[in-house]
Amino acid sequence: MAIELIQGLPHVGKLVEMRMDEIGMTKAEFARRIGTTRQNVNTLLNKPSMDTAYLHRIGKALNYDFFRELAKMPNSNTIGIDRKDGEFLLASAQVQAAITKLNLLLLRDF
Repeated sequence: MAIELIQGLPHVGKLVEMRMDEIGMTKAEFARRIGTTRQNVNTLLNKPSMDTAYLHRIGKALNYDFFRELAKMPNSNTIGIDRKDGEFLLASAQVQAAITKLNLLLLRDF
C-alpha cells in the first residue's frame, strides 16, 4: 500500500480510504462499523492525522494494523503520534517500539 505524504508525514485519512478501497468497504458500512455518520466519514478521510485511539478503532473495523504500516515509512526512525490537544508530533524509534507493543496488547484484548 503506497502512502501519500503531506510535508513528509503520512496522510492518515488517505491511508484509511486506501484500505477501504482495498477491501471494497463502502463509506456507509464503514460508518456503521465505527459508529458514526457517512458525513463524519468524509471528514475523517480528509484528516491528515487523528487520535491514536480512534485510529486503533478504525483499524479494528477494517481489520488492518495502521501502526505497523506507519512504522514501515521510509523515515522509519520517526512516526507520527497525536498529543491530547490533537497536535501531530514525531516520536523516536524507541517510542515507536513502545506504541507497537501497546497496539499488540490492545489487539489481544479484543
